Amino acid sequence: MIAVTRYSMAAGVWRSVREKPMSDQIEQSLEVEEEEIYRVRQARRRISERFGNDPYRLVAHYQERQKQHPKRILHAPESKPT
Repeated sequence: MIAVTRYSMAAGVWRSVREKPMSDQIEQSLEVEEEEIYRVRQARRRISERFGNDPYRLVAHYQERQKQHPKRILHAPESKPT
């Protein structure tokens, strides 16, 4: 067992917990996933900065992109009334 500090979303605090060490394969997988998330966030940050971090300009940009590429838009499936 190893001691790890984790953030508890439910409690809103950092807690020290004991857990089994992850296998190297799982740990590497998580590192790759974190790197991908980091790159996506960096790209979003750069795009937002191009529009002065103005949410209205940013939404207008994305709406224009949707018009330019309508086949790339994924629509939610129709939901059935309950």
